[in-house]
Amino acid sequence: MGHCTRLRSDPGPPRCVARPPRPTYGLPARLIDSDHCGTHSHRHRRVTGVPRTAQPADVLVVVDRSRAVAAIVAVTRHALAEEVSVLGAKGHRELFAVHGEIEVNATGQHIYEVVSDLPASGRWSPECRGGKWISGTPGAVGAVFRGDNVRSDDVVPWAPVVRGEWQTTAEVVRAAPGRMFAWAMRNSAGERQESVWSYEINAVPGGGSLLIHRFRMGEATEGIRGITAGLDAEATERFFTQWTDKLRGDIELTLARLKTYIEQSSGGR
Repeated sequence: MGHCTRLRSDPGPPRCVARPPRPTYGLPARLIDSDHCGTHSHRHRRVTGVPRTAQPADVLVVVDRSRAVAAIVAVTRHALAEEVSVLGAKGHRELFAVHGEIEVNATGQHIYEVVSDLPASGRWSPECRGGKWISGTPGAVGAVFRGDNVRSDDVVPWAPVVRGEWQTTAEVVRAAPGRMFAWAMRNSAGERQESVWSYEINAVPGGGSLLIHRFRMGEATEGIRGITAGLDAEATERFFTQWTDKLRGDIELTLARLKTYIEQSSGGR
């Protein structure tokens, strides 16, 4: 099976709409000063900051003023329910909403077994080199994973982001075998943040599965607040633009590597 995604109806490009200022989600109010929205697409693996698969009747549009603060978010009612169950009541107000998808010639169960094995993620992740489960039943809701990460100096080189080697902790917040696996990043105090990575798996007619990889951030995390604390509005907007591009690239690379790994290891499963 090739990399191409399924054909879907396209309601057209997102449109910026002026609205009264919304909450700042932990960022200074001075950053709420402009409107911007946009998408990014790839010939084979679709990666976008605005999901474009929802039908008009099922679309929820949230507009926050400033590219540095949020983007237009369009999700189906089903997808919104999935995310709210992970993020909570504020889950639809997002600083980042980026996802990519790819078709994989394997069953949903086999894909799930791979993507839920976080210690093995160094085989496909651009930054995570692996790690270990430090509490709870591995892969179950509530389990905590400590990840070992590496970031090179050329990633948004002008911004004060973590570089070299560092560790993070994350908590599994959704574990539905064969369908969805998600984990939320914790802060330095061990508290769960509105920063969630997820994999969703859907069967494809005729065989195989559609694997969707998402990243969503609601309220600004401890890390984002630290990065933007010393930046003015212009630099903050520049950072958010470049960081969104980085996230898109990371998701695209992760999906490509996962497809190769899963199909080579599936053995017909």
